[in-house]
Amino acid sequence: MPKTIAQMAILNWVENHFGIANLDIKFTDAREAFVTDCNGDTMTLKYDSNTREVYAL
Repeated sequence: MPKTIAQMAILNWVENHFGIANLDIKFTDAREAFVTDCNGDTMTLKYDSNTREVYAL
């Protein structure tokens, strides 16, 4: 469950680009998440509050 607007934005970004199924999403802080898929591939997502966009790092 998201605790911040940034975390909600990250979840929405993941759902719009990949869908939530078979993904492990761990928030590393209020504006960053570590995502792992069923193959073990990972990516880090970060929310930029200035642009209100989510970026893959």
